[in-house]
Parts: sequence; C-alpha cells; structure tokens
Amino acid sequence: MKIEVNGININYEVHGQGPELVLIHGFGGNLTYWEPQVRAFSQKFRVITYDQRGCGQSGQPQSSFRMGDLVEELHQLMIALKVDKAYLLGFSQGGAIALLTAVKHPEMVRALVMSSSSTEFATVATREQKEMAANMVALLEKDGTTRFAEMFTNMNFSPGLKERSPAVWERYYRMLLSGRPETLIGITEASLEAPPPPPDITKLKCPVFFIQ
Repeated sequence: MKIEVNGININYEVHGQGPELVLIHGFGGNLTYWEPQVRAFSQKFRVITYDQRGCGQSGQPQSSFRMGDLVEELHQLMIALKVDKAYLLGFSQGGAIALLTAVKHPEMVRALVMSSSSTEFATVATREQKEMAANMVALLEKDGTTRFAEMFTNMNFSPGLKERSPAVWERYYRMLLSGRPETLIGITEASLEAPPPPPDITKLKCPVFFIQ
C-alpha cells in the first residue's frame, strides 16, 4: 500500500491486530528486512513497516535525506495512518529515527527499542569517519550497489555467517543490492554536513531498551 507523506509516496504494510508497533529499517534497507519479525510480532501487535524515502517502493524525494527529514517522515506517516501512540523498534539508522521521534513527539511513543544503533548515528565527526563516508560515496558512484552490498552485508554479520546460514546472508545481501545508489549517496552526504545537536534524552517519557 502507498500513502502520500510530505509530497512523497511512501510504501507501507500493516499486519495483525493489537497495539501498534512500527518497525524502522536501517541504512540501505527496506521493509522486507523485517519479514521474520513481522511473522512473530503480528500475532500480538498491529505491525506497521514502511520504506523510507528513496528506499524500496517509496518515491524518490526532491528534498534532502537529513535525519530531521526522516524523523518528520515517520511522524507524518503515523498521523496519516491514524496512529495515536505506538511502540517503535528501529535497527541501525532506524534506531536513531525512532529515538529522535520519541524525543520530539513523546506523546506518540509507548516504548522505544533501538537495535545496533546510536544516539549519534546521523553524525560523522571524526576524520576517519569522514574518509570512510567519502570512500563509500566514491564506491557507489563507480559501481552502484554491487560491491557495496557485499561489503555492507559482511560488516553487519559475524564472520562465518555466510557459510553457517547462507539463506540469511543472501536475503540481506539481495535487499542491499536492490537499493538505489542515489539514495545511499544522499544519506551519506547528508551525514557529512554540520552534525545536529545530540538529542536531549531527558525528554524521553517512555521505557527504552537497547540491543547491541
């Protein structure tokens, strides 16, 4: 299904019944990342997954990929879907989106789960981080997602997983391979801009659970 959010057609899915649970994918991903979790969580929750701007089957934005834009996108999506209050679960970049949403709109968040994420995910501050980001942009401009998908999949899994669980490795790799280079470049370049101030976590009004 698709719904217009801030002028962009956002692709989303809804499964199950119960309290709302919004699952937010990470950098380079799309809503298919959550398929195993949706099967489990939809037995007790109304699970909402979506493709962020420029990802999966959602539209490509004319505006930027700054973290503030991604946070407002989630906020407006929840309003459009008439979600008054939800549990938020975000992976990697999705965890940062969930955290900032909970800080900015605490009245809309029942609880927050951040998996493999950070409060400073949108910030590229050190020289080493800037060089890594610049190298990633160069790689995407030269080869598209081909080399990026393999490199990033190996970075996100423990050594040897490809041999132990080839189906898991392949599913994640194929998801990254299907990504749009212009989106990945846009997100990476946005992270090279002046970093936003750290979130004021004292404004959180809900339980928070970190998974590393």
